Amino acid sequence: MNHSITMSQEQIASFLANAFFCTFPRRNAKMKSEYSTYPDINFNRLFEGRSPRKPEKLKTLFCYFRRVTEKKPTGLVTFTRQCLQEFPDWERSQKKLSRLHVTYEGTIESNGQGMLQ
Repeated sequence: MNHSITMSQEQIASFLANAFFCTFPRRNAKMKSEYSTYPDINFNRLFEGRSPRKPEKLKTLFCYFRRVTEKKPTGLVTFTRQCLQEFPDWERSQKKLSRLHVTYEGTIESNGQGMLQ
């Protein structure tokens, strides 16, 4: 069954800010509860331990928060969960894969028209 949710960019910014400040209540604290195997939604793991990747992740979040506070976002984003009836047999597939171009230069905003991130 496929499900979609549409949120404004402003709602997403609020959602991320709450996750950043770890304000969401813990929903999976009880063992064997419906949500016990769900991952935490808060970003508290981002503040734990040392990793060279964590400062870069924080820089990305700070950049995002700076941008959405300088200019209010006005768009909509739709997330869709799609489920397949049966899993594809990739080993027997005759379809060719699309060409893939990977680059580390430029920015998504300036150079990423039509690209995935």
